[in-house]
Parts: sequence; structure tokens; C-alpha cells
Amino acid sequence: MDGNLEATSERILLEPYKYLLQLPGKQVRTKLSQAFNHWLNVPEDKLQVIIQVTEMLHNDIKRYCVDYLEKVGSFAYTRQTLRDLEAEVYRLIGEFGGNPQLESLVKHLSQMHREAEATAESSTEPDSNQNH
Repeated sequence: MDGNLEATSERILLEPYKYLLQLPGKQVRTKLSQAFNHWLNVPEDKLQVIIQVTEMLHNDIKRYCVDYLEKVGSFAYTRQTLRDLEAEVYRLIGEFGGNPQLESLVKHLSQMHREAEATAESSTEPDSNQNH
């Protein structure tokens, strides 16, 4: 009976995630993963795990960020979530045997995001252009 309860609980917990996977979308993350794999040649089984984890993290983080922003109206949490996600990406890359090119790409994308964020923050500061 305990096994049935566990299976039922797992099914109930996974049902919203499975529903989200069935919704039609542009599949940008999947297509991007497959495009990178053209150069990286990750084994298909590992690529599918990467795609599944990416989709799960994307959906979870998006939902969690929206919920939090609705509650407190703060982007500080979103920034921290993105930093945590970046750390998780590096961990997953390492878990799958490491890939210096992919790590370099993630680093470059993160740097671009930080630069864009800094530019956006500086442009919203009062009198930010008067001292230049």
C-alpha cells in the first residue's frame, strides 16, 4: 500500500510538469541544444538528459520568478536565481564530462547579460549622464 501511495504522490506531483511539456511551443532551447551538438557531438542519450533538465529548469525558474515578483515586485531575487542557474549549468557541464567550449559560451552569455544589466541600471539612475 505504501508503494501505491508513493506512486500516486509522484504522479500528482509530476502532472503539472507533464502538462507543460505537452503545450506547443517554439522549442527554442531544444533546437539550440541540437545546434550546439552539431559541433560538440554529445552522445544522444546525454543530449536528451541535457534537454530535459534545461526544459525543467526553464519552466521551474520561470514559474518561481513570476510568483515571487508578483508577491514582492523585486528583481533582486530574479538576478540571484539567474546566478544560481548559471552555477547549475556549470555543474551539469562538469557532470557530463566537461566541455571547455560550452563553458566558454556560457561565460560569454553571462558576461553579455551582466553588461546589459549594468547598462540598464546606469541608464535608470537619476542624473547618470550629467557627470560625463
